[in-house]
Amino acid sequence: MINDLVPTEFYLGQNYPNPFKDETIIKYCVADKTRIQITVYNSDGAEIEKLVDEVKEPGTYEVQFSASHSRNYAAGGKNIPAEKRGLPDAYYYYRMTAGNYISEKKWLCINKLSERFNMKNLLQFLFFFLSVSNSIAQQSDHIIEHNYAKIHYSIIGTGKPILFLSGGPGFSSEYMVPIAELLSNSFQCILLDQRGTGKSLTQNYDTTLINISATIEDIEFLRKHLLYDEWILLGHSYGGLLASKYASVYPNSIVKIILVGTAGFNTSLWDYFGDNIWSRLLPSDKELAEYWNDSIIVANDFNRAMFEYQKAIMPAYFCDRKNSLLFTQKMKPEDWNIDVWKLIWRDMMKIDLSEISQSFNKPVLVMHGRQDPVGELIPFVVSQTYPNSKLVFIEQCGHLPWLEQPEVFRDALISFLNKH
Repeated sequence: MINDLVPTEFYLGQNYPNPFKDETIIKYCVADKTRIQITVYNSDGAEIEKLVDEVKEPGTYEVQFSASHSRNYAAGGKNIPAEKRGLPDAYYYYRMTAGNYISEKKWLCINKLSERFNMKNLLQFLFFFLSVSNSIAQQSDHIIEHNYAKIHYSIIGTGKPILFLSGGPGFSSEYMVPIAELLSNSFQCILLDQRGTGKSLTQNYDTTLINISATIEDIEFLRKHLLYDEWILLGHSYGGLLASKYASVYPNSIVKIILVGTAGFNTSLWDYFGDNIWSRLLPSDKELAEYWNDSIIVANDFNRAMFEYQKAIMPAYFCDRKNSLLFTQKMKPEDWNIDVWKLIWRDMMKIDLSEISQSFNKPVLVMHGRQDPVGELIPFVVSQTYPNSKLVFIEQCGHLPWLEQPEVFRDALISFLNKH
């Protein structure tokens, strides 16, 4: 057992590292005392090795697998010299069974790669692997229960974990999926629907359950549930403020932080943000926004009116209006919970992280569109406050740089992730 957290459900983690040359580690959760079996299979379904086969108490565990010393896989049988044992380079599967719970995941072994491949074959293999990885990067959905809430999260890709924190407040994580797809070949991207947003539900929608402190505790609970010692945080807009708040409470749980179009450390942004938005709208945009903001329309269907108002002003968030049209076409009412927005906004007014953030010494990347309506002051102050930070402005870009300048955004992101 690797920690004292009692899981609320059974869970099989993705092995790390993946791909791997020799050794890799699998972490898993046991919710109730029961027999646990974790077995490795090849692509034909033949059993390679049974890693775990015993009754386990509730807790979180890990097991190590060695490709070069796999006990049960060798073309000549089990009783051959150790140096001739080992798995051929290929995809394999491992499955966890615990009563009615069954979960299966995939890994890539490159145990013999460096011994057998010349440079030409190596490049061909890597090209093939990257091509296959792009095609199999799938999204898996999960629910955990914590503090009177059912918390939904999705996982895309494998590798070092990155937690995605969406903005709003009140937006689901769905709009951040394109970022996860950019990173899924090298990182495990966890897209969290913060409590009350998207597919995450709470018993009641009031200040007792919908508040920033409760969200911070959800994030830390999820980290422990997924068996990560630490992870990278990527926060967008309000999610940037939330990432900074989490760093002030759990600094040792973080490797580094990425802030995209961040809202800063407090609510000072809102002194001018509305003016910036309104000044960028065309007369037709303003007319539509004013319609949905009419008191009679709002009284008739408040949630619908606020959603349509947000769509009407969305062109101001982009440098190129055409990109806003593509974005709003995909927006759905369930993507934004206005009740959460109101509750979190009240909580935000009590927060100022300016001084606390000065003590966070781990790497921080502040990415900001040059035409972002947030303006340049907020990212500059954030970058100056964090002692180990880098500020990157992306030209011809608004509040969602991965949609307007995807290549520049990706290159800056990968450079930071690989360098630090």
